[in-house]
Amino acid sequence: MRKRGLTPLVFLAAALAGTAHAAATRDEKLSLALDNGRVLQATLRRPDDTMPRRLPALMLFGGFQHAAQVLERVQVDRPLILATFDYPFEPPRKFQFPASLKYAPEARAAIHGSFDGVVKLHEALKKRGDVDPARITVVGASAGAPFATVGAARSGIPGVILVQGFGDVTSVFQNLLVRKFRGTYGEWVEWPALWLARWMTWYCEIPDIAAQARQLRSSQRVLLFTAAQDDFIPAASTEALWSALEASPAQHQRIDLVGAHLGVGDDRQRIADILGRSMEWMEKQGLVPERQPVP
Repeated sequence: MRKRGLTPLVFLAAALAGTAHAAATRDEKLSLALDNGRVLQATLRRPDDTMPRRLPALMLFGGFQHAAQVLERVQVDRPLILATFDYPFEPPRKFQFPASLKYAPEARAAIHGSFDGVVKLHEALKKRGDVDPARITVVGASAGAPFATVGAARSGIPGVILVQGFGDVTSVFQNLLVRKFRGTYGEWVEWPALWLARWMTWYCEIPDIAAQARQLRSSQRVLLFTAAQDDFIPAASTEALWSALEASPAQHQRIDLVGAHLGVGDDRQRIADILGRSMEWMEKQGLVPERQPVP
């Protein structure tokens, strides 16, 4: 999921902020003290002006890319503050059983550090004099969607956009393992993959994502994008998340798109469709200002 989880978020972030007539920006670092004692360095990008005003903020999370890989492609054409951080874990590029299991303790700490990091970043943004606390949105694409979901449930982030999110982590782990090993070992790998996926979820103490989604508040607005032919996320896991959103008090909207899980090689038109719909939704929700016409 590493490679394919990265690309949608990069394009999503780029187009959510717009690309035409980009204004000058400046970056700054923000230290986030986690509950486990670790410190994460978040990167903020904001318009390079001195006008005293509170701006909307977008918190961006995707696969396991570095913050610079997201922000370097973002060019702002409206007043927004973008924020993200590096996940505190660099997973192996290829999963090798059982060798890769040695990374499990580090992965467990990183997963919980990331959940906590989303909350701490939201809290830090709310306290800034240049951020409008009522117009903060978290964007989670693919692997980043659980972090966005849990962070929003714990911290009350006003806007939530989930691109190909999921409610059942175990079934996603199982599907990825089956995809990897089916060609070599055949269909029988489905059961061993299920038990390994259950162990990974249990060992890493990953919370029930659907249960977290049900805890979203009436003041929160959620947009969920799904892929009709998603080959990474089982349909039941997608529906588990959507059912949880429907059961929550949060305002929710779902957009079903034709096609498979977004990844390298997807045409830009499909990605642009997600971006345009996301921006339109955020404008209607009052989470970002309307784009000003170019003179």
